[in-house]
Amino acid sequence: MAKVDMCVNHADRRAVIRCRQCGKSICDLCVVEAAGAKCCSQECAGKFQQFAARGGTMIPKAKVGIHPLLKGLAGLIVLAAAAFIVLRLLGKI
Repeated sequence: MAKVDMCVNHADRRAVIRCRQCGKSICDLCVVEAAGAKCCSQECAGKFQQFAARGGTMIPKAKVGIHPLLKGLAGLIVLAAAAFIVLRLLGKI
C-alpha cells in the first residue's frame, strides 16, 4: 500500500499538495496562494513572491559559448601547427 502524506500542521488530514517554496506536505486548509503558487505559510508565500518578482525559474538558462576544454584543445592545435611550420622552415622536419 502506498504511503499517504499527512499535513505538517494537521496530523489527522491528508496532504493535497507540497509547498512550492519549502516542499512541506499541506492540506487544503493550510494552502496560502502567492504569485500563482501554493505555499504552506505567509512566510513561504513572501519568499516565493520575492523569487517570482526577480524572474525566478527552476530551469537553468543555457550557457552560450565554447566549453573551456574545447578552447584549450583549439589552443594546443594552433600551437602544434605553429611549431610544425617553424620546424619545417628551419629544415628540422
